[in-house]
Amino acid sequence: MGGCVAVPPFSKNYNVAQQHNGQTIVTNDTQHVRKESETYKVYCNASSDVESSTWVAIKNRRKKPKPGTNRIKTTRYNVITFLPKNLFEQFHRVANIYFAILIGLNWVPIINAISKMVAFIPLTVILTITAVKDLVEDLKRWRSDSYINKQIAEVYDKTSKSFIECKWEDLNVGNVVRVRADQVVPADILLLASSSCE
Repeated sequence: MGGCVAVPPFSKNYNVAQQHNGQTIVTNDTQHVRKESETYKVYCNASSDVESSTWVAIKNRRKKPKPGTNRIKTTRYNVITFLPKNLFEQFHRVANIYFAILIGLNWVPIINAISKMVAFIPLTVILTITAVKDLVEDLKRWRSDSYINKQIAEVYDKTSKSFIECKWEDLNVGNVVRVRADQVVPADILLLASSSCE
């Protein structure tokens, strides 16, 4: 059954009370109110030809889904973003901002208290030590991620109709995974069957 939009008629019913020779007479008058310049269209199972830009964007986003991946990434930096991102994070600390202001004030001749090069030493040492510490921690995270992503799981292959070995990072949504006793579960999975009586 198709959907149909109908426009109701514009009519108003009035009850008019009139007094005639001491008696009250109630009459029912119907008055049609219609504007001749307005036209109404009735659409039945018709879609609009003009679509909003938001709806087009939503439809296009659905056509190009992101490929599902099981890769774990806990690192904060890469080779390109390490220096700018690390400096940005370090200058959120009040002490580093304080030392940067002291260096800036030291360039003003009236306020100049110590040598310009000596003023750079505390901030440079602090920034360097913190950057090296962050780099070492991020390298440890990267090694841990790499170790976890390269572990092997058994995945059912439809073409060979058997279980094959696959890296954890290559698992996708919808894969059937076999997990043996005392193995680590490689992803969020739904239990389909078990050999255990429990």
